[in-house]
Amino acid sequence: MLDPAVCVDALRDGFRDADGAAVAGRRVLTALPFPGTATALIPGPLPGVETYTVKVDAKFPGVRPALRGVVCPHSGRDGELPALLDSATVTAWWTGLAVALGTPNSPPRAARPA
Repeated sequence: MLDPAVCVDALRDGFRDADGAAVAGRRVLTALPFPGTATALIPGPLPGVETYTVKVDAKFPGVRPALRGVVCPHSGRDGELPALLDSATVTAWWTGLAVALGTPNSPPRAARPA
């Protein structure tokens, strides 16, 4: 359902526009009483995107995948939660696309519909 070319464009735009974010993201990390950590990422919105996300992860290095959690996008208009995403999948896509952007022959921008 995801087009990698469109996703790489969105990530490129997000990296470029991140400095213009009106609200800085925050990270909350805590140790647990067992061999893992819990992290909550509360990013600020990007210009032109009426959504904010909350990402909650549990990281257990001895387990595969080591990172498990959810990404919850919320509407900036009414707080509605239109989706619940697996954070390991989102992280894998983000990492792969970020590597593609950083390679000398990174993918060209996707063709935009007229």
